[in-house]
Amino acid sequence: MASAAFLESECLEFFGSHTFHEASVPLVGEYVAGILEMKNKSDRIVDTATLQLHINYLHNPPNLFTASSILATHGTGGADRTAIHRDITTLVQLCPRDTAWNDCLKKLRDLVQGDGGDFFVQQHVWSRSASDQWEFPQLRLKEIQVEKDNISHAIQVLDDFFDGGTRTRAARLERFFAWCLCRKPEVKVEREQQV
Repeated sequence: MASAAFLESECLEFFGSHTFHEASVPLVGEYVAGILEMKNKSDRIVDTATLQLHINYLHNPPNLFTASSILATHGTGGADRTAIHRDITTLVQLCPRDTAWNDCLKKLRDLVQGDGGDFFVQQHVWSRSASDQWEFPQLRLKEIQVEKDNISHAIQVLDDFFDGGTRTRAARLERFFAWCLCRKPEVKVEREQQV
């Protein structure tokens, strides 16, 4: 199974320790989509323990940031914002309440604000020169801006998913208590109807 090989090969650690390459986008995207599909299928392809192993692997803070930054960056070409939205949403649906998202969002915001420790400066893209030769130059400012715009879009998707970015502990507690309060009257009504 491809997802087992992805996990056993520690692909996210490899991608996280090397310069971003556009070829990693479909690999990570397919891995995440496959895990979500396994999670949502009623006829479990894999046992619950194996599925949880994959989810925990993705939500290890460095791995979550690696996966998020790859899916958010999506490359220097005219990225399809729909694809970024789909990939980021798929990732966050695996375990939206994981506390690793707080750190991940902070790091994504740091990338947009600065270079985040040479994240962009170290990248290269394949291109053809005027003499029809393949070159591998570093990203230019315009290409860096495209990637930053893509990451900003992904941050917006995550903020929208997390209720407009209000993912503080107080906000989470407030939502939890509101949910509890909303459920209690329903339980009382059901009990009263049974009597």
